[in-house]
Amino acid sequence: MRSHLDTTHEPARATHDRGPWPHLTRPDLPIRIVYIWRTPPGDAQAHAVDRLASAWRTIGWPVALGSLSLFTSTDGETVMAYAQLSSEPDADALNRLSRLMTLPADTDEAPLPAPDVKTYRVARQAVQAPNAVPGIIAFIQIDTDNHDVARTWIDAVFDAMGSEAVPPAGGLSGHFHVALDGTRVVNYAEWESEAAHEAALRPGGSIGTSPAWRRVREMPGTRRGSFKRYAAVLTLDVPARVPILRGEAHV
Repeated sequence: MRSHLDTTHEPARATHDRGPWPHLTRPDLPIRIVYIWRTPPGDAQAHAVDRLASAWRTIGWPVALGSLSLFTSTDGETVMAYAQLSSEPDADALNRLSRLMTLPADTDEAPLPAPDVKTYRVARQAVQAPNAVPGIIAFIQIDTDNHDVARTWIDAVFDAMGSEAVPPAGGLSGHFHVALDGTRVVNYAEWESEAAHEAALRPGGSIGTSPAWRRVREMPGTRRGSFKRYAAVLTLDVPARVPILRGEAHV
């Protein structure tokens, strides 16, 4: 009999048509945990990726964990791990996840510095180009007062996107998450390229110019918006047990 204390078999590298990019619309994996490490200049980013990938292939996974992805920021400053889970992790699962985010036990190297960690639930998703493979993601973070503000802000973003006569060129999807404590929203937004995202943000671009976008920017109860662009390096998956959704999804 399996319990939440059991681990999965060692995962294999994802072989789906998205290469190192994760599938984000798996309804069997509604919980997402994000880990972000700051890396010094030089080879630290690549070295961190190698160490984490090694740990993921050698340490047992919690049974709730269905997918792990690694990303490097395009500015060279951070590494991000993105975990997809079937349920909120208990203490044992969190401990196992913590081990996955450090070095394998049999290495002599110093552990990575502690990452910034936040747990989210997927709230709303929109996929404009379901068969496209992204070039980068824009990982956007907004601090919010509570769950109600977070949900209202997400709905306002969808209203703003719907108010645009033409969708942003090169925008592929948006995946909005609300932190379990209601204090942050993230949008994992897939783009064809870094240049396409930069063009959308320029004055006169397709994002942030309408009154609906002004409501998004000025909404009470929201603070400190920021974003970084990332490229995917690796995704390891446990096979999906239900079909992957297409188009817009609400959770």
